[in-house]
Amino acid sequence: MINPQSPQRWRALHRLRPDARHRPSRPAKGLAWLTLFLAATAGATEPTEYAECRASRTESEIYECMQEQLKVADAELNASYKSLVAQYRDNGAPAGGKTESQDSYLQEAQIAWIKLRDASCQFETYDSIMGNGFGTIHTACLLKHTRERTQYLKWYIDHP
Repeated sequence: MINPQSPQRWRALHRLRPDARHRPSRPAKGLAWLTLFLAATAGATEPTEYAECRASRTESEIYECMQEQLKVADAELNASYKSLVAQYRDNGAPAGGKTESQDSYLQEAQIAWIKLRDASCQFETYDSIMGNGFGTIHTACLLKHTRERTQYLKWYIDHP
């Protein structure tokens, strides 16, 4: 079994469907690669993470479903981020002091995290870049990292 936290899951998927000549909207034969993909991306902590997309029949349907989930996850991340920025505004910034407020450090960290997430997903999905299903695999990577970041920010909201 492929460890869901391992980059090898993307390589395994690429080996199952390396042929890039198939259009994403075309149904995959047997959907064997998709079954492996959904099993590999369903993390041990959240086994139903991609449950909404399991009912999809074609790669394009799965891609659209993943895109919708990413939009929802991104909105949740932004809400958590805005809540923390409001919570940390002017925290630790004395009038005329040399230190910045805590929210400015959070803003810097969030910008750096977005760059890290994007670069990490490019790295993690590199082996499948020319294969069928790359968009879906890349979107799943972005979704996974976005949900992890949201949980991270929520911890700070819950533990001021």
